[in-house]
Amino acid sequence: MVASTFSGLVIGFLGVNWMLGIAIAMTLLAIIHLAILTSLEPDIIRTQSATNSIDISGTIRAIRLVPGLFALIFFNTFNNLLRGVFMSLMDAYGLSLVSVQVWGVLWGGLSLCKAQVAFSILTSLTVLSIGITSSAVAETLTVNRGSNVAAHLR
Repeated sequence: MVASTFSGLVIGFLGVNWMLGIAIAMTLLAIIHLAILTSLEPDIIRTQSATNSIDISGTIRAIRLVPGLFALIFFNTFNNLLRGVFMSLMDAYGLSLVSVQVWGVLWGGLSLCKAQVAFSILTSLTVLSIGITSSAVAETLTVNRGSNVAAHLR
């Protein structure tokens, strides 16, 4: 929500080159910050069976051990894909109607006003406090249903 607001304002008032410069500068600051962090672990612990391959089947087995985690990952991935496609189609249309500044502030304001943001935060806090239960998908869908009902009641 903050990124869409500031990027819309910076691109609208200063231009794309300034936005690119600010993004590169912030990325370099983050890399420098990560480089100066120290680890509390004195030695790096390595296993004897270190391999250079990725264990896909082992990862899937580990995900299946947690009830509902595979469905949670699948639905989250699908939701992000749909949102990305929707926004890429929506940006071209919206920017043909209003200026870049208005478009950025509009989406920043809309993401603050949505009841679903509050329910997403609530769902995350619930999962953090009680963990992923055997009915995690049902709980998530219930909270999403509640957020949709609350959004339509306004």
